[in-house]
Amino acid sequence: MTRLEQLHSEGRVQIVKTDVLDTELSEWQGHLGELARRKSAQLREDIGVWVLGHSRLGHMQLAGDDDVVLYEELAQEIFELPQERLNRQQVRDVMIVATHLKHGRDYLVTLDRGVSGRASRLWEKFGITVLTPNECLSLVEAKR
Repeated sequence: MTRLEQLHSEGRVQIVKTDVLDTELSEWQGHLGELARRKSAQLREDIGVWVLGHSRLGHMQLAGDDDVVLYEELAQEIFELPQERLNRQQVRDVMIVATHLKHGRDYLVTLDRGVSGRASRLWEKFGITVLTPNECLSLVEAKR
């Protein structure tokens, strides 16, 4: 991730975080949490829709009917569960994927196993390329 951040600072790649990243980082304690929050604060943010108990005030937008349908479809396709049966982490995984789709980003880069563990399913159903930071760096370096 450090090398990708360096390439971002050089203007060679663009890293955009989802609103969910800062929600999760707000729960991290100690020095690593503070360092991660400082680094994250320097990134542009894609805003997703409001999810009760997960979204932060000022970092969300109200959901429309299409968003509700998308969240339910993602819950079913990714976890094979109705949205109301998802656990806390699964809800956030759906939020990450929905925000990615809403903003039409090229790659979804994550260490989250709930998302990366379903990379082939996300590609087949939604055309989303999910990569770990190392996979993304390999792709970027291969294109240079």
